[in-house]
Amino acid sequence: MNENGKSMGKRTTKRVPVGQSEEEVAQWLLTHDTTDYVDVSKMEMPNLHRAGHIVPVAIRDDEFSQLSELAATRKKSLAETIGLIVHQSLRELRANPSAHL
Repeated sequence: MNENGKSMGKRTTKRVPVGQSEEEVAQWLLTHDTTDYVDVSKMEMPNLHRAGHIVPVAIRDDEFSQLSELAATRKKSLAETIGLIVHQSLRELRANPSAHL
């Protein structure tokens, strides 16, 4: 037994809910003990390499509203939606360098 009185034998884990938005997952993680859902003894350490850069950008209120609505419609986070827009815009600009911003 461990310090919490739980058996140290073969562990069964509960199923983690799927198909939720990032905000719902974050709320779920705040209210549940994840050790009941994940067997950390079988986990490998993730690559903690930063996947990108964080850039503060000021946008108008109406643009923020449009981005928020678009993110909600696509069931994506606001950050992921902005990242996709930047990626798509850069791809279009590379394809047509003479295009005006």
